[in-house]
Amino acid sequence: MSARPLAFLPGIALVGLVAWWLARPTPAPAPQPGPERPRTVRVAAVQFHSVMGDVDRNRRGLAALVRRAAAGGAKLISLPEAAVSGYADLEQNVFWSSEPSPTPPLLPASSVAETVDGESCRFFSDLTRELGVFLTVPFVETASGKFYNSAVLLGPDGTRRIHYRKQFLWTVADPYLVLANWTFPEPRSWRGPGGSRVIGRDGEEIARVDDDTGDRVVLADLPARR
Repeated sequence: MSARPLAFLPGIALVGLVAWWLARPTPAPAPQPGPERPRTVRVAAVQFHSVMGDVDRNRRGLAALVRRAAAGGAKLISLPEAAVSGYADLEQNVFWSSEPSPTPPLLPASSVAETVDGESCRFFSDLTRELGVFLTVPFVETASGKFYNSAVLLGPDGTRRIHYRKQFLWTVADPYLVLANWTFPEPRSWRGPGGSRVIGRDGEEIARVDDDTGDRVVLADLPARR
């Protein structure tokens, strides 16, 4: 009679085993490999001949080239210095002036200067949101009665990511501006007598157009951060 209770032990052990199995931590599923990140990112430097003071015309022309760059696969697009207002007309010696009524051929910067949240930035913000690209917007900025040779970097969601004011001023065309001790993110591009260039993070020239006779887009593929 004393050995009879032992007959229940296998059943108790089985129940305990099942309870342990049901209560054990479930291992997390192995992560599935995601899509491989691209090895390069396509950038574009836009070359454009601005008309001094014709902001509406310049915006439309720049927007057309931005669309062309985006259609070519560019994710980061850089516009020429002060392209929204025009930088300078070296052939006619037309430059901007901080004076409200300067002597011709000088032009008043106040006629084109905008705030960092002004019409041009809003215009291109809508464009970057539509195209899903990063875009630099260079313009003459006014703030607290002063003028700056400025640029903003807009993100694909249309928000302002970087606000830059020119650090090294050119004595020929920039005397009306205020020096700003800020720096600009790499990669960068610029337009000058030699055409358009795209410069990488290490200073290497990635792309260049020497012919400066027309509006165009220069595309280049740069290594992407991994």
